[in-house]
Amino acid sequence: MRQIADGGGYVVVGYDDPLGGSRNLWAFEVSADGSTITWQKRYESTGVTGELFSVDVTHDGGGAHDGFVAAGFVFFDVGGSVWAEHPYVLRIDTAGAITWQKQFRGAGDYVEERAYCVRQTADLDFVAAGSVMTDVANSDTDAWVARLATDGTVSWQKQYEVAGEDLAARSIAVEAGGGMLLAGTAIASDTAMWTARINSDGTLGQAP
Repeated sequence: MRQIADGGGYVVVGYDDPLGGSRNLWAFEVSADGSTITWQKRYESTGVTGELFSVDVTHDGGGAHDGFVAAGFVFFDVGGSVWAEHPYVLRIDTAGAITWQKQFRGAGDYVEERAYCVRQTADLDFVAAGSVMTDVANSDTDAWVARLATDGTVSWQKQYEVAGEDLAARSIAVEAGGGMLLAGTAIASDTAMWTARINSDGTLGQAP
């Protein structure tokens, strides 16, 4: 959930499950006092379900509010017991209509890969952070970040690993200088916090 402007309403993302077991990507805008839903949209297609975890309010080059960007995952039921979850980024206008959408299809089935957070950068690009699987048999994961241009074209995507640990980037913050801070989890014998600083091109940056 994000507030659209100071004193204004809020945009909320997630999923709904009206039929039980068929999750629709869902977004809505609600007034500041919560009394009025301005609009709500369900984004669904045959054989594709999922969830949205994160949303950011977007602006054009003049600073005017021009929509939203959301991130999560889409679930592909390939058939039988074969399935896959892949990171997903959705760009919508101020009324919730789809401008573009991007699915990051990894290799293999039975994978659980997700985008947990998305933010707009100062130069109007978008950065999404999450996790991808590197070894399906052992469920090994790396932290993952992708940068997308205004039109949804992927500029780059990077994976970050620590030997012997499963990483997931669950939050991303954009610094004034163009770099980014990542925060998430590192799982080995127990769970610990993981943080990293990266440059605008996705390479690892200097510690503060």
